[in-house]
Amino acid sequence: MNSLGKPLTLTDLVRNYLLLGIEPKEQEFLYKNYWLHMEESILHQVSGFIRDYMQLKEKKSFKQATERNYKELYSNFKELFRNHDAKILLKTLSEYSDYYAYILLLQTTGSKEVDKRLADIKILDVTTAYSLLMALIRSWKKNEITEKMLCDILDVFIIYITRRRIIGVVQAENKNFPTLVKKVPQLVEAQDKRKEMFKILSGMENHLRLPNDIEMERELSVMNFYGLKLCKFVLSLIEESITKSRPDKEDEKLQIEHIMPRKLNESWEKELGEDYEDIHQSLLNTIGNLTLIRHNQELGNKSFSEKKDIYENRAGIQIAKTEIIKYEHWNRETIEKRSKWIINYLLQEVLPIPADMRKTNNFVMKMNGLSFLELQLIGQTIDYASDNSIHAKVVSDKEVEFEGKRWHLSPLTREIETRKGTVNASGAYKGSQYWEYDGIKLIDII
Repeated sequence: MNSLGKPLTLTDLVRNYLLLGIEPKEQEFLYKNYWLHMEESILHQVSGFIRDYMQLKEKKSFKQATERNYKELYSNFKELFRNHDAKILLKTLSEYSDYYAYILLLQTTGSKEVDKRLADIKILDVTTAYSLLMALIRSWKKNEITEKMLCDILDVFIIYITRRRIIGVVQAENKNFPTLVKKVPQLVEAQDKRKEMFKILSGMENHLRLPNDIEMERELSVMNFYGLKLCKFVLSLIEESITKSRPDKEDEKLQIEHIMPRKLNESWEKELGEDYEDIHQSLLNTIGNLTLIRHNQELGNKSFSEKKDIYENRAGIQIAKTEIIKYEHWNRETIEKRSKWIINYLLQEVLPIPADMRKTNNFVMKMNGLSFLELQLIGQTIDYASDNSIHAKVVSDKEVEFEGKRWHLSPLTREIETRKGTVNASGAYKGSQYWEYDGIKLIDII
């Protein structure tokens, strides 16, 4: 217990461990110059910082710094730094606390470009990557990489995380992101930092995958984009890409606008046509029906022609004009057209990944052999490579449906080759070599 009768925090335990047993005069010097600097830099987040610094040094995850875990983390700390000089360790912790303040509290790094990227990562809420970010910032501050190199690495990381957040993939980050610290020397040595970072992030397991364009398009075309926590952030990224200027997220007038309104009146029912109920239910919150707008008057269910006038002349946002005001009507066809445009723009211009990763599997599979689950193809249709009139629907991890019957891919391949009269002498086939998805053979996706 501390002097207030409360359980000692990890901060208390580590401070006592490092300072007790040192001569009073030197203890006072170390406290004022290093420990106090750390507390002032990161305020009440010292326990979390100590845990993240441990992850950086050990390159593995530790439990979160909570009251329930303080004693265990303290035991881990003592084991990890048992043979370290307390004075050197205090000085190092003080140095790293500045890096932590850049990430956690958005204290300026001295570079507007780096600050901007760290602010985006803060919005993306990637607390599990703080250890990695500290290691990268230290490499920059020690002149191992340049400001531009750091920005290139952070840009790739932002693309990776934003894609994952859009499709709702967050599994395994807590356990695995701290291990990426191992890759920092590899990044430092690489000639092309951007290319190397993509290589690293696309070389992890399925749960940590870099989502490809196929997966992104599939999800973005049907998802409730309005319900996405990062909806305004992503639309702001698109606006910035179009105009080179990011809307101020603190601007109270900046709103997410439903072009087809949330509540239909008679005018909008007529605008949408006979199946207005289905259109409204299925497309209301899709990305094609959403835009940013800077306007202090609620647009509500004004007619499309009235909204177009505001978008064009008073919205103050380019995304409210692009692929909207050119249309005479706003209905299923135009919403789907804009969805297709905005998804393509987002993936090609805002969150681009290398061309050879856009349609391929960007992760390492743990399982042996073909796994439709790992390839994210369950429910999709695959084609026979030599005859695209032959299709099969993927119905499980290992099976497809063909002519109303379930098959494993290799026996089905043999059956098709037998029907064509081209079966080989052995009758053995590796199905992934003969089938394709979206024009790419499965064996090239694996």
